[in-house]
Amino acid sequence: MLFLHSDPNAYAPWQEAKENRAKYVFNCAQRAHANFLEHQPQFLVPLLIAGLRYPVASAVLGLAWCVARVMYAVGYVTGKSEGGKGRCQYSRSSLCLSVSCNVQRDAFEEHLLLRHSLLSHSRS
Repeated sequence: MLFLHSDPNAYAPWQEAKENRAKYVFNCAQRAHANFLEHQPQFLVPLLIAGLRYPVASAVLGLAWCVARVMYAVGYVTGKSEGGKGRCQYSRSSLCLSVSCNVQRDAFEEHLLLRHSLLSHSRS
């Protein structure tokens, strides 16, 4: 059986968004949400792994990232400043991502060194 349908429009057409402020804001909200979904996995996986070794630091970084993402979304959706200047809040969430990845990497390296040390010690 063949179904003929088209996918729903995730965004208002560019021309309509240009003429209608509500459609422009809707497009901004859709893009902010899509951006969140794109970046969430690459932040949460290292955060969860780092949380095994550094639970307090991971909790603080996770909270900071959540706050920064809300600030980013509000700045993106309100669009009060032209040229996307309200979107600069993203840099804070990127900083949290970077720090979390470094904490996760350090925890993993420490785990490997400890494991290597235990294996070497048990062989001798």
